[in-house]
Amino acid sequence: MHTTSDLPLNSVRKKDGRRCPRNLLTSGRPPCQRSLHAAAVLRDSLCVFGGYDGLHRVNDLYEFHFPSRSWRQIITLSPLSESAGAVGVGVVTATGTVPSPRDRHTAVAHGNTFYVFGGFDGTSRVSDLYGFDVDVLAWREVRPRMATANAANYVAAENLLQPNPVLGVENERGAISQQFHPPPSPRHSHAAFTKNAMYVFGGYDGSYRSDFHKFDFNQLQWSPVPASGRSPRARYRSTACVLRDTMILFGGHDGTRHLADVHLFDFVSQAWSVLVARGLPPLPRDSHVSVSYKDSMYVFGGELALSTTDSFI
Repeated sequence: MHTTSDLPLNSVRKKDGRRCPRNLLTSGRPPCQRSLHAAAVLRDSLCVFGGYDGLHRVNDLYEFHFPSRSWRQIITLSPLSESAGAVGVGVVTATGTVPSPRDRHTAVAHGNTFYVFGGFDGTSRVSDLYGFDVDVLAWREVRPRMATANAANYVAAENLLQPNPVLGVENERGAISQQFHPPPSPRHSHAAFTKNAMYVFGGYDGSYRSDFHKFDFNQLQWSPVPASGRSPRARYRSTACVLRDTMILFGGHDGTRHLADVHLFDFVSQAWSVLVARGLPPLPRDSHVSVSYKDSMYVFGGELALSTTDSFI
């Protein structure tokens, strides 16, 4: 049985001072109600992709423009279409291959591109990576590059011809190519963030994970993140945010209980450490949100035994 608080929502809310959150007056075409979606801020807009609408997983893309408080839906045309642009009030068209419907994925923004990674498509967990270029309004699947075993140059995956079951893949010059590092295993409910690259931590791939991966946007390569120190225990539904040269990982669920630990990863020393903070810590939780601002991390809401709307700094 669902209560009102269990139902997906589709409102944009803002909190002013001591007042309770209120729905923003918006124009355009807003998304339908949903949960388990992913969003990221790119320039002056919030991009929202996918999620679960109460009946189905979806793969629609919406953009909320902060200055004008307006929504627009971005509809992807068939693969044979070549043009993109506005077709009506609150609707624009895009080209390319859109990601499959999914929930519990992550989204990050880098440069002029909104990226979507992983999630659950209703049948299986996925590990694909897609990018949406907001300048040309086009989706593309971002495939990791390959590196030849006997040369320093790179070979794009689409140029490969014949697979080799032992050594990898043979390219058109006959050189054996091998991927530097495979993508993270198919997963959902992981944490992701950007710091000149995309980083992915943990999640659930059939087991609770504590692995840490990096995707280089320029080289199009995945790699494990080398780290010393005491790494966090395996978990999903945690959050990660960056404060200068440090990533802050908070909370989540390890399959047995909710967590409230705080782990720091120093990008300079590439070392994990556990933060023991002063003050009243948040209760153990998952499915919360956290952001960094100036010298602080802010944590809001999440799931305990019951959902919560508390906030901590």
